[in-house]
Amino acid sequence: EIPDEKIVGILTSLGLSRSGSEWTIPSYRLDLPRPVDLVEEVARVFGLENVPSNQQSWFSPKSKADESYDFARKIQTTLSSLGFFETRNLKLISEAQLADDRATPHRGMSPIRLKNPLNDEQDYLRPGLVPGLLASAGRNQRFGNADLRLFETGRVFTATPKGGEVEHEHLALLMTGGRASRSWADGKPSNLDIHDLRAALEAFSPQGLNFVPVDDDRLLCACSIEIGRGKKAAKIGMAGIVPPARARELDLEAPVMVAELNLKKLAAAFSDDLKYEELPKFPGSSRDIAMLVPVDLGAGVVDEFFGGYEEKLLQSVELFDIFQDPSGEKLPADKKSLAYSVTYRAADRTLEANEVETAHAKLLDSLRSGLHVEFR
Repeated sequence: EIPDEKIVGILTSLGLSRSGSEWTIPSYRLDLPRPVDLVEEVARVFGLENVPSNQQSWFSPKSKADESYDFARKIQTTLSSLGFFETRNLKLISEAQLADDRATPHRGMSPIRLKNPLNDEQDYLRPGLVPGLLASAGRNQRFGNADLRLFETGRVFTATPKGGEVEHEHLALLMTGGRASRSWADGKPSNLDIHDLRAALEAFSPQGLNFVPVDDDRLLCACSIEIGRGKKAAKIGMAGIVPPARARELDLEAPVMVAELNLKKLAAAFSDDLKYEELPKFPGSSRDIAMLVPVDLGAGVVDEFFGGYEEKLLQSVELFDIFQDPSGEKLPADKKSLAYSVTYRAADRTLEANEVETAHAKLLDSLRSGLHVEFR
């Protein structure tokens, strides 16, 4: 509460004059056309710090929208730290670009065409993010930048068979060009491949993802891969290599890898409940395993076996060699050799040789019975 005498004194000192219940504003104070402006002047001179506040701030409970935003920002930060650049493309694409929608199969869905498009280049709502990334790759190539790591998050649109519309938040990645910057010290620089794309995807999913090769012409990708998460391997996206013919149209000589994931499904499979352990204090002991498996058996199947194998002393398993001989001279043509390095370690002591041998023999028996492999 401010006394009337104080209010009158403040307004008078500012050059205003009072006539009854009205105040006359001087000609040089054009910023005081409303009664509320006089209230503001009184508060300013009286001192806003002298006006008590009943509530300092409002509490806003965390919402689903906040969680989705935070999750997307976490992924964007991770990819940026890996050397990726974020792109922002239009939500409208041309009919010709629909063929570049290579990583979103949209089974039973169809693209949405505008009734009154502004031009021929913007007549469809994008059903996926990959067409925009490929267009960005083409523009970069024309400006002399062929080594690309791009990603984009955004909304995609499809139509249901019954005429409805569906919107999803997606994440898409594109990688092409050299694995490292060109240097005089690197005589034979290597290009990025599908394994680099997999590593980028696993970087923001520390719990791991499942990658299963699929044979589906509708994906329009070479080396098409279905991306899943969790024990039931719920499908959350697709990845693959853009057909070489399309890469040449974009003047990109190196392989072009793309991936697209549904952010909502990825977030549902994601967990921040990670467990960390201190660095080991005692040495480990390694053993190599070279096994013969059918040529059509994916290394991911073996990884899944190791992931579910229960052995306290087993610390890590690493695939370090794959060998095939189509001629059948060194290996049967229908077989391939997978070589793994297996490390055993105890957290509280140095392992004895017999402990390692016992644990390793148990692992070999489990591989024989579980995957029916042969050892070289």
